[in-house]
Amino acid sequence: MKHVVEYKLHGEFVPYFIEDGGYFYNSGKLIGLTKDDQECYIPPASLLVTFHTKNEFSNHIITLSRKTSEGEELSEEQKIILANSWWDARH
Repeated sequence: MKHVVEYKLHGEFVPYFIEDGGYFYNSGKLIGLTKDDQECYIPPASLLVTFHTKNEFSNHIITLSRKTSEGEELSEEQKIILANSWWDARH
């Protein structure tokens, strides 16, 4: 099973268990999708947060600072739409 997680880089490198990562950067932390946990070992200590539902994920994303290309902060509603569309594209 694949998981949506928050993780940190290992030095300059993406952890080996991240299949699709580099999203929603915030203070050195990133959001990504893991490889199937039955195909590879994922060290629990390497993950900061595992999101089990779209609602958990959306609630986390609205706490992050996200700006438009014009430099304006996204509204809470815009962040929820962004988070939900990202989640849906991967599930």
